[in-house]
Amino acid sequence: ASPWHQDHPYYNLDRPFVIFDLRDKRRVRIDQDSISQVTVEAAGRTLGFERVNDDWTIVKPLELRADDFTVGDLVRAVRTAEMTEVLADNANGDYSFGKPLATVTVTDESGSHELVVAKSEDTYYARSSDQTGVYGVSSTLSESLDKPVDEFRNKKLFDFGFDDPERVEVRDGEVAVTIVRSDDKWVLESHANREADSENVQTLIDRLRGLTATGFPSDAAADHAKYGLAPAAITAAVTPQGDEAAPEQVSVSSADSQPAYAARAGEPHTYEIEQSAAQGIQTALQAVLAEPSEPEASESAEDGGDS
Repeated sequence: ASPWHQDHPYYNLDRPFVIFDLRDKRRVRIDQDSISQVTVEAAGRTLGFERVNDDWTIVKPLELRADDFTVGDLVRAVRTAEMTEVLADNANGDYSFGKPLATVTVTDESGSHELVVAKSEDTYYARSSDQTGVYGVSSTLSESLDKPVDEFRNKKLFDFGFDDPERVEVRDGEVAVTIVRSDDKWVLESHANREADSENVQTLIDRLRGLTATGFPSDAAADHAKYGLAPAAITAAVTPQGDEAAPEQVSVSSADSQPAYAARAGEPHTYEIEQSAAQGIQTALQAVLAEPSEPEASESAEDGGDS
């Protein structure tokens, strides 16, 4: 008689059923909904993240705005990390963790969960606080954990999202405009409440929404002057919709500089941006302020009404 598992409908003659197939291969058991903190030690640096509701903040090496999607990918890599093979079931065996590639600690409502990843020659392996033993893991897990802090930073200068704001104020040197939403149209509060061209206003809003850092040259407020931000050539303030919404203000250096630089009000950090981004704000501002063109007279009026 053949072994019982050969009669099983899921038995594969090329790969017989083994106990490993039934194991819970997750290296750590984390409740995603209650994660509050993540700490990663890799390549001689320590990164710390904290979550309030669904918003992540970088707290180590210093407090910084975080990109929620990038931090979410990090958490997902840890939460879904699976063993590829069993190397030692009850102890470290011949595998050393003296110089790990990365150590990550995730805190949820049940406590802390630690995952340590190391490498010996071409073998990547890990141990965790949630299971005994040493297990093989994918090399991509180590790559997910070994990233510099800048990759986790929020590169957007404005946070107001895709909803139209309530109020927009932009100054470029001596040129300034205040735009407010009035029913279903935009009006220039700074220019006797003249109605503004909605497409031009939307272009300006898109230019502000799209301001994105290409680098982070400094995290010291004293360096703002060094990067042309004290005083700045361009300032923009956007007030989102809602009774309790607070305005966001961003300063931008001269559009003549390559690259250009920007800073958020109340924060010490300097963001490097594309020169074209600063120039785009200037161009969009001029379009908003342009006087509406007079409608052309009809041909019949030019001809004195002759038929």
